[in-house]
Amino acid sequence: MEKNVPLVLTGQQIGIGWSPALSVIKALVAIQEAKRIGGKPIFWMADEDHDAIEISRSAIRRQGKIIKIQFEFNQRPNTSIAWFPFLDSHQEQAVELWGSMCPNPELPTLRSHFETLGQPLKELGLSFFSPTRDVDRFKLNALLRDWRDLNLENKLKLRFDELEYQGIACSINPSTQATWFTLDPRNGRRTRLEQKELFESDLWLSPGAALRPLVQSHLLNVHTVILGPSEMSYWQLIDPLWEILGIRKPILKLRPSLWTIPAQSEVSVEQLPLLQNGNWEALLPADVSLPSKSLTISLNPQWDSDSLTIINQELKRTRNRLQKIDRRIQRLMLRQTLGEDPEVLQHHLFPLGKDQERILSGAPWLLNHPMLSQLTESLSKASPVVIMKEL
Repeated sequence: MEKNVPLVLTGQQIGIGWSPALSVIKALVAIQEAKRIGGKPIFWMADEDHDAIEISRSAIRRQGKIIKIQFEFNQRPNTSIAWFPFLDSHQEQAVELWGSMCPNPELPTLRSHFETLGQPLKELGLSFFSPTRDVDRFKLNALLRDWRDLNLENKLKLRFDELEYQGIACSINPSTQATWFTLDPRNGRRTRLEQKELFESDLWLSPGAALRPLVQSHLLNVHTVILGPSEMSYWQLIDPLWEILGIRKPILKLRPSLWTIPAQSEVSVEQLPLLQNGNWEALLPADVSLPSKSLTISLNPQWDSDSLTIINQELKRTRNRLQKIDRRIQRLMLRQTLGEDPEVLQHHLFPLGKDQERILSGAPWLLNHPMLSQLTESLSKASPVVIMKEL
């Protein structure tokens, strides 16, 4: 890397077809921030990680339905992602899912699939960095051994307790999640390393997620980091460690959240949580008249108790039936104001009940130049929440 050029870093565990799609969002925001400050954007491919389930799954939208995707990798458990292959059978499946424009990777590895598919981002100035390929690991090992001798696990646990006492949620619990692993460079085997446990000298020390930001800044002299909300939470966990290790803490910038909607639809940021929860009534004006609201009856206290009980039972049944009609009327009215059936929009925005950027693949954006350009423009508006119409 060039000296005196500020580096803007983001990253994600590499996933099939750039899944989840938020990886593309983070990369584009890093590119834009680097341009703003005259720096260089870097994407840290977290290929030390060994979550085979996460990297092999994705989802696509076809004919209004969400289809789950599973790629099969016959790797041993706890194998780091950098050692995952990407065979002809994987490429055939990728083409079937994302079309013939899905490029063949330069090398038969999952990492190469990720980099090759990310070529449009390279053309925008992004560089890729792999901690298993682009670092002298045995030289890094000497430093990491010194860090491990400082018992950073204990400091992380104390900090976690402090945050918990303050009511601040942290996505990493150092009492249950490993701070250190070993990584065997011969086969990619990554093994949890307990505190003070000895390990063979030919193995790499591999930091857990909590320590990764410190390693990144040591290796790359990072100026700014683009983060998601969950990542922002665990950065609080390592606050005391920057000074202890003598590393300058970079500037943190929260990436925006992004939703895409059908071209004919109109959705505001305020409507997103209401759509997610299926709160159709709150999406309509307060004075809208609905059948269930018109159901009123004055009960005479002089009527006998059996009759009152029957009347109340009938009223309850009638009200339930009218509320179903309410729902139908609400959907028809909202179809006019939103440009789409609200239930269809709900599943479009929150497939499988989660934000679409966390479920869908980023490949369709990367393979569609007009869509990628529109996405870039939408993210340039510096809004914490972006809603973009699909082409």
